[in-house]
Order: sequence, then structure tokens, then C-alpha cells
Amino acid sequence: MKSSSVFFFFLLFLCFTQLGAQSYENDLKIGLGVTHYPSPNATSLSFYGEFSRPFLPNTFIGISAAAALPVEYIETLEEHKLSSYHFAMNMYFAIFDQKKQNFKIGLGVSAGIFDIDWKVIDTGQIGRDHTFQPGLAILMEYNLIFNKRFILGVTAKGLLYGDAKSVIFGGLHGGFRF
Repeated sequence: MKSSSVFFFFLLFLCFTQLGAQSYENDLKIGLGVTHYPSPNATSLSFYGEFSRPFLPNTFIGISAAAALPVEYIETLEEHKLSSYHFAMNMYFAIFDQKKQNFKIGLGVSAGIFDIDWKVIDTGQIGRDHTFQPGLAILMEYNLIFNKRFILGVTAKGLLYGDAKSVIFGGLHGGFRF
């Protein structure tokens, strides 16, 4: 078993145990954002969700998932339709964590699934490429907390995969603490 898989399962275990849990609550957020693919320079609407919980003082762990709507683009005489799905185990450090707001930065281990439907313009030949890419995530998040239970915030993520499949994501989310 690879060390990244062991790390992933270790974070997953910690996410659902009481080890190091503090007096404040878990966060559950869902949101809407924009996914940008630097290569092939395409942008798509995305949906995402995240569950996070306190781990150590000023440290949070969480799991997240995102799905980007298909985006079409043309590249060297081929038409492409790209869909992607992203999953990550994240660890955040709170730069500040107050009753009404918090700002967190973090790193994560991510996995991306990319589906590309393509068509050669000249010949009409069609095909589909399906790839799975492990990678790293760089994260930043700012949240406003209302009435000690409701969250409204923004997030920015850089998902770094191999084979020029990096993704930049930004979005708005809402959620609650429990």
C-alpha cells in the first residue's frame, strides 16, 4: 500500500473519531463555484461540499467533493467535452478563529476524475478518455458565522495533478455547525 493511501486513510480515521476534538462543532458546507482548467484554458460551473471538524488547537481536518459541469472547447482540430470530479482529504490551520469569523489555510491529498469526450473534426472519429489522477490540494477559506450555527463563506483551491491536469477552484458556500 502506498504511503499516500495510508495517509489518506489515517486522515479519514481522524476525521470521524473524537481524538483531539475541541469544544466547538463540526462544519458542513455546500457551495457553488467556478472551476478553471489552465490547460486547456476552459472554465466551468461547479458544485462542492465539505465536512470538517476540529482536530488540534487551530487545526481542522475534513473531506470534500466537487463536480464540475461539462465544458466544451476546441483543440488542434478536435472538439472536446470535459467533465471532472474531485475528492480530497484536507487539513486546515486557522490563522484566526473567532466566534463570528474564521480564516483557514491548508493542504490536502486529492483525487481527480477527468472524462473527456472528443471528436476529430475532419474525420468525425469519436472517443472517450477517462483518467484518474492523484494529487495535492492547496486551500484557503474565509467564513462568517451567524447565530453560532450558520456559515457563509468563500473558498479558493488549487488542485495539483500530474499530466497538466491542474485545476483552480473558487466559490461561495453556506452551511451550518452541529
